[in-house]
Amino acid sequence: MKITKTENGKEVTLSLDGWLDTSSAPQLQEQIDAITEETESMVIDMEKLQYISSAGLRQLVAIYKKMKGQLVIRNVSEELMGIFRMTGLDKMLKFA
Repeated sequence: MKITKTENGKEVTLSLDGWLDTSSAPQLQEQIDAITEETESMVIDMEKLQYISSAGLRQLVAIYKKMKGQLVIRNVSEELMGIFRMTGLDKMLKFA
């Protein structure tokens, strides 16, 4: 998986490309660990994300908790949205 990080003031956008699964979740964990107190909000762009596993979902929950809810997920395909609905995360996370 490829992660592209873009900073715009106090907002950080992570664009995900490929598969977010057990083997690539540590890459996202590195990005989570790099979040500082100066970051007020985070956007996860899933336009090019093809697959997400439970390991990837755990990483998104970790970001949500670290950002105290200031997380927006954008450009989610219908297939991936179905996974969010099935797990109930569609009610917890904010989608745009």
